[in-house]
Amino acid sequence: MVSNAKHINNYPISNFRHVPGVHCTSSAIRDVFEFHGLTMSEAMIFGLGSGLGLGYGKLGSENPIMGGRQYRFEDNLCKLLNIELHKFMTNNKEEGWHRLRERIENGIPTAINVDMAYLPYQQLPKGFHFGQHAIVVAGYNPENSKVLIADTHFPDLQKISLDDLARARNSSYSRWMDPRNFMYEFSFPEKVPDPKDVILIAIQKNGQNILKKSRMMRIFGTTNGIDAITKFVLDLEKLSIMSNPKLQERCDEIAGFISDYGTGGGLFRLLYSQFLEESAEFYPSLDSLGEFYKNLGMKWEEISQTVQRIPDSSDQERNQIILVVVDILNKIKILEQKGAQKLQGYSH
Repeated sequence: MVSNAKHINNYPISNFRHVPGVHCTSSAIRDVFEFHGLTMSEAMIFGLGSGLGLGYGKLGSENPIMGGRQYRFEDNLCKLLNIELHKFMTNNKEEGWHRLRERIENGIPTAINVDMAYLPYQQLPKGFHFGQHAIVVAGYNPENSKVLIADTHFPDLQKISLDDLARARNSSYSRWMDPRNFMYEFSFPEKVPDPKDVILIAIQKNGQNILKKSRMMRIFGTTNGIDAITKFVLDLEKLSIMSNPKLQERCDEIAGFISDYGTGGGLFRLLYSQFLEESAEFYPSLDSLGEFYKNLGMKWEEISQTVQRIPDSSDQERNQIILVVVDILNKIKILEQKGAQKLQGYSH
C-alpha cells in the first residue's frame, strides 16, 4: 500500500539495496522483495517462480526467438508466496509517470519495464531495442529531474534523466514488446510461506509446465516445451543459404538468446541449477538434479559457441557445422525431456 507520508526527495530511497544479478526480472524482483523484508537469492526467486521454460517462435516481424524461461514466472512466484501482484499498464505517458512518481515519493522502490535503447548507461548498438527489460526505480530528485535505476548486472545505481526514463517507458518500437509504462505493484502479507515448504511444489510445477503444450502459444506463433527444440532445428537449415551480414547477425542473435540477453548462461539452465543446489540445503537429493541442469546448461553453451563459428566458415564447413549443431540439439532434446520428467515427479 502507498502511505500518505510524502518523502519528496527520495534519492536514493532509504534502505534500498541492489544486488547485481543475471536476469533482469528476477534480479529486479529480488531487490524489491528484500526492501520489503523478504530476502532470498535471485536463483531462489527464479526457481520458486518455476521459471524454467522452452519456447521458440516469432513476435511480429522479428526473427524467431529461442526462449528458456516461463512466460510470467513472476505470477507463479507470487501465487506460491501469497503475495498479491498487480500489473499496471497504460499508454498514457502522464498517467504512467504520475503513478510511478507517487510510489517513489512515498519511498517505495518500484520494478518497471523499459526499452533498453533509451538507457544511456547501457551503451547499446544503434537500433537495438528490447522493451521488456526490467529495472527498479530507486530514487527521484525533482530538483534536477534525475532518477536512480537499479539494473541487473550493474553493481551501482545508475542516474538517468526524467526525459530518458519517459522515452524508455513509452517506446513504440514493437507492439509485441513495447513497455507501455508497465509497473509491478506488490502487496505483501504479514507472513509468507517459508521457501523450504514450497520448493517441492515449485519444482514439480516447473516440470509440468515444460512438458505441457500450450495451444494459446501456438496461436501467437510460438512453440513451447520440448517441441520448441524441434522447431529450432528445422529453422537452422536456413543458415546454410544465408549470406553475411545477415548470417553474422542471425548467429550472434542465436548465441545471445542462449548465453547473453539476461539468461545467466545456458538458456537459463545455469541459473536454475543454482536454485536446485541452494535448495539442496533442505533436500540433499537435489544436489544431483542441480548438477544435471548445470551440465544441460553447458550443452546449450556448446550450441552457442558452435553457431558462432558458422559465419567465418566455407560453404562446405558451414553445412558440417550445422549438422554438428543439430546433433547436439537432438541430444539436448532427450535431456530436456528427461529433466522435465525428473522435475515433475520429484519427491524427497
